[in-house]
Amino acid sequence: MRQYLPAIMLLLSAAAAGQTLPAAKSSDAATIAKANGYAKAHGIRGTATEVSVLGGTWRRVVLVHNDQDPSYPMKVLMVNDAGRVAEKGEELKILAELLAPAKDAAGYEAQFRLFLKMERALPTLVLKGTKDIPDYDRRPLPKDLESVIREPWTYVENGATQWVFYTYQQIGGVVERWTVTFDKAGYITRSEELQLSSAVGAAIFLE
Repeated sequence: MRQYLPAIMLLLSAAAAGQTLPAAKSSDAATIAKANGYAKAHGIRGTATEVSVLGGTWRRVVLVHNDQDPSYPMKVLMVNDAGRVAEKGEELKILAELLAPAKDAAGYEAQFRLFLKMERALPTLVLKGTKDIPDYDRRPLPKDLESVIREPWTYVENGATQWVFYTYQQIGGVVERWTVTFDKAGYITRSEELQLSSAVGAAIFLE
């Protein structure tokens, strides 16, 4: 099997170019070395290829592996200026360090966007409608799903605030629905994702 790693790295470079956060203060080379050492020690496949600012003292490092298994070619690690690599399950704790609690729609979406950067190695778009999907007319959603994609919306269930987001990932052309639970303080406590469709829009495929 073959992987389209040049296409993947092009997407990552484009995402990095769109960063509005300041450049990392610590050495990218040192951060990459720390991430690679951690990956080797913990049996994680991949080589660090991309470093970007996550926020505060935290850096987001993307690992890519180039073997014959395209099922999970990338992983995100978070490394701070002191060289500590975040352990699994620390994402929500770090999220609370980096962002103020959500108080309005913009705040809830900001929490979710940063959460996506922690969870997903590949660039993922938050949709407000099918018009946000690149080359949508080329490979549209099934008719019964087109009207489902909308701006983020919210409801309350069992006293908890739930937000629903729709996302698009160009690798695989995947469209997903996320249901995200926020506590009363305005921080994410859990999330559920549901794949609605694939091969949508300007999809790039791993073969």
